[in-house]
Amino acid sequence: MKGIFGLLSLVAALAIIAWLAMNGMKDFTGDKGKNIMGAKQRTERVAVKANLTILNSFVNQYRSMHPGEPVTMDALKAAGLELPECPPGGRFELENGRIVYRGPEGR
Repeated sequence: MKGIFGLLSLVAALAIIAWLAMNGMKDFTGDKGKNIMGAKQRTERVAVKANLTILNSFVNQYRSMHPGEPVTMDALKAAGLELPECPPGGRFELENGRIVYRGPEGR
């Protein structure tokens, strides 16, 4: 079971690297310094979206392996879920059976 989640993590990391290679570099070729903060924020958003996709895939797999059992963070962690590190000030939470990201403002 851990093998598939390792594979999903690898695929997500490769997707982020590919996206950065295709889109991220254009921010550094124009007006120097102007778009660097925007690039960092966009990169963080892409990382959060990729992490949410992986985490919710884990939730769906947990549901299929444990039908009828409630999905809780403790149950997911006991099944091997490790929450990735969030961008500064954010956190991942379980809400209505799905993992959601709460940014620094709480939304």
